[in-house]
Amino acid sequence: MEHMSMVKMLFVGNSGGCRKYLERCLEGVENDLRYMGVKRWRLKASVRQEWSVVVRETKFCTELKP
Repeated sequence: MEHMSMVKMLFVGNSGGCRKYLERCLEGVENDLRYMGVKRWRLKASVRQEWSVVVRETKFCTELKP
């Protein structure tokens, strides 16, 4: 299991640390969106046109942490 790649763990469905990794990634995205002042991002993500505006804004935001 330790030698399995992240992609393979996602496809196999084995959550040996993979779920924690995804939760950390999601937490980072939420923090960035909160910093940018985006509210109700899940609702915006469900509407493609609104989400594309948010994505376009994040591409040009240089103040976000890498």
